[in-house]
Amino acid sequence: MNIRTFGAFALAGLLAACAAREDKPVPPPRVERDWLAEIAAEAARADSAVDVVPLPDPAVDDLRRRADDALRTNRPAEAEAVLREALALDAGDPALWQSLAESLLAQRRWEEAEAMAARSAELGPRVGALCLRSRYTAFASRIERGDAMGAAQARMQVEDCVEARPTRF
Repeated sequence: MNIRTFGAFALAGLLAACAAREDKPVPPPRVERDWLAEIAAEAARADSAVDVVPLPDPAVDDLRRRADDALRTNRPAEAEAVLREALALDAGDPALWQSLAESLLAQRRWEEAEAMAARSAELGPRVGALCLRSRYTAFASRIERGDAMGAAQARMQVEDCVEARPTRF
């Protein structure tokens, strides 16, 4: 066998090996959802007759504004630290618990986010924007953890938070 014949067989063998190789399909890249934007959109659609607004505490309000600013500028770990400080001053404020849940959601800490949202739901109103935000956080957490059944249940609870305003005559 001369060098040309050997080269031809080697090339044919390489081509056959390449042709026989099965490429596994590459899954499409996972698109991350902007859960905070979705939660804000859901809360905006709440046309509830009930709005619960706690009496302001200047120290807590300052911390709340700092945390909101941190979340808005994509610094969720900083927002978490500030919110934990605010909760040390007022552990009964459901909006603080929900903001903490959202900061954890932004950090992809799904189970912790859901636990904080549950605390908010426990302390907060059963209808309105805050209710909707806490239930939607649970929905997001369950979706991200692959719990389709739990997500469906949480999605139904989201709708329970929406209560139409009474008709006025």
